Amino acid sequence: MPDTPLSVRLPADLTDALDRRANERGVGRSLVVREAVAAYLTTQPAGPAVRLMPVAVFLDLWATAPRLNADEAAAYAADLRADRASLGAPDDPWG
Repeated sequence: MPDTPLSVRLPADLTDALDRRANERGVGRSLVVREAVAAYLTTQPAGPAVRLMPVAVFLDLWATAPRLNADEAAAYAADLRADRASLGAPDDPWG
């Protein structure tokens, strides 16, 4: 199958990185781009970030999850309040 010409616009920083990589390897830009596109297209995308499960399975897992005791929960709540106070008021996007 013959090669097909393709034009791509890249920001200057990517062009510089592409040139450096090509020069390090002693090959042309086209080869580096072909390899990068091939690697990108042949890798499998990561699975979903959220694992879906039936509600009954989730409830079984929830029942066995570790729990904080009263002192740990109070300390955690105090840490959250202190962290929130240290952030200050958010900027008003409408102001």
